[in-house]
Parts: sequence; structure tokens; C-alpha cells
Amino acid sequence: MKRIFITALIGFCIVATIIDSTAKELKKNDGVVKPYPLSICLVTDSDLGSMGSPITKVYDGQQIKFCCKPCVKEFEKNPAEYLKKLTELTQKKDDSTTVLNDSVPVGK
Repeated sequence: MKRIFITALIGFCIVATIIDSTAKELKKNDGVVKPYPLSICLVTDSDLGSMGSPITKVYDGQQIKFCCKPCVKEFEKNPAEYLKKLTELTQKKDDSTTVLNDSVPVGK
């Protein structure tokens, strides 16, 4: 019975810590966070989720997702470089998903 109680208490503490740190990040950014638009890690270009659950951080109001903890450290060494890369990749993604308008003739 003590083991169950201790395990539940530890689990509660972990969840409370995660919720608190997320709340602090949101508060720091006035609650306005741009969602991460890519399905890859910004550092390694690996698919998110390929190494377990992605790690999510907020940097200057922009949500960033990483495939692993070492990528977070790498990002923090030079965030400007990776934010520029995010802008470029997002622009490419937007350009590639542009849909033609309805003025294209359709065969009879």
C-alpha cells in the first residue's frame, strides 16, 4: 500500500512540475504562442516522433518541437540560426501548398 501511495505521489509531482513549467513559458510570452508548423525536427530534419515523443519548447512566442534533448541544447547554442531556418522552411511549405484558382479550363 505504501508503494502505491509513494508511486502515485511521485507521479503527481512530475505532472505538477510539467504543468507549472508550461504555464511559466506561456506567461512569459503573454499567452500568445505560434504553433509549430513543421512535422520535422528543426535541428536534424528527422521526423518528429521518430525518437519517441517530441519535446516542445516555446522561444520568443514561437513553439518549437525537437526530436530529442540533444537537439534542444543544439538549438539553444544559436537560436537565431534555427529560427531563420524555421522561417525559410515555413515559406517553402506555404509556397508548395498554393492551390491554383478556378480559372483553369476543364475538359468537356
